[in-house]
Amino acid sequence: MAIVSTLFGGICGFVAFICAALVFDVGILSALNLYALTGISISACLIASTAIWRQISQPARQYSRTHCA
Repeated sequence: MAIVSTLFGGICGFVAFICAALVFDVGILSALNLYALTGISISACLIASTAIWRQISQPARQYSRTHCA
């Protein structure tokens, strides 16, 4: 899932870069910063949400009385 999240974050970052450079007419360094921050943040959010979803969706483990203090 991390590879897919990174790919999706990179594509979204590239779209943000193009929009910043062409539509909003900002400098190249600002557009590159937006590309990096958008890509990293979307990738991190997808990876974290996937990890949380996997933990939530697992069936509850049944503990025996020896594990309960």
